[in-house]
This record gives sequence, C-alpha cells and structure tokens, in this order.
Amino acid sequence: MPNIEAAVFNGDDITLWAKDTVSVCGELAAGDDVPIRARESVSITADLNTGDDVSLWAGETLWIYGDINGGDEVSIWAARTVWVYGDITAGDDLYIFGGCVVEISGAVEAGDRLYIRSPRGCCKGYRRKTGRC
Repeated sequence: MPNIEAAVFNGDDITLWAKDTVSVCGELAAGDDVPIRARESVSITADLNTGDDVSLWAGETLWIYGDINGGDEVSIWAARTVWVYGDITAGDDLYIFGGCVVEISGAVEAGDRLYIRSPRGCCKGYRRKTGRC
C-alpha cells in the first residue's frame, strides 16, 4: 500500500499504483503527469499540482480532501463513490465519474469541458451500509 506522508516534488511524472489502497497525505507536485491507481481506494488529503494531466482511479472509493490543480486534463474515476471536499481546477477538460455516488463540496473549474456523471445514482450496498444515497 503506497502511503505518501512527506511532500514529493518531481520535474517529470509521479506514478502511484497499488493492489489495494493509495493514501497521499503529503503534497505532490509534478512537472508532467500524475496517474494514481488502486484496486480498492484512493485517499488524497494534501494538495496535488501538475503541469499536465491528473488521472485518479479507484476500484471502490475515492476521497479528495486536498486541492487538485491540473495544467491540462483532470480525470477522476471510481467504481463506487467519489467524495470531493477540496477544490479541483483543470486547465482543459475535467471528468468526474462515480459508479454509484459523486458528492462534491469543493469548487470545480474546467478550462474547457466539465463532465460529472453518476449513472446509477445509488448502489444498494451503499444504501444498506449508510442508510442514505
């Protein structure tokens, strides 16, 4: 399980992949792309800044508490739920997809296209666990 607690700065890509969970508690700043992918969940509690694309993918749930600033395209995808509490800015397109629930409390800004989609609205398992959609 990649768990980033200190700030990471790189002039090129920063790539994080895990079979289970990725947790980012320290700031990430990259000159190019930042793809983060986990089979279960992704949690971003610090700021993430890139000069190019940001791609966040979770097989279950994705939590974003920090701010995300992508120089180009920002793509956020989770099979179940996406929780966004920080602000998200994309220089070009911004895509947010949650298989069951997408909840956004922060500001979102796209330089071109903004896509937010949750096709099912509420998963039975999520409703059973929480009692709400």
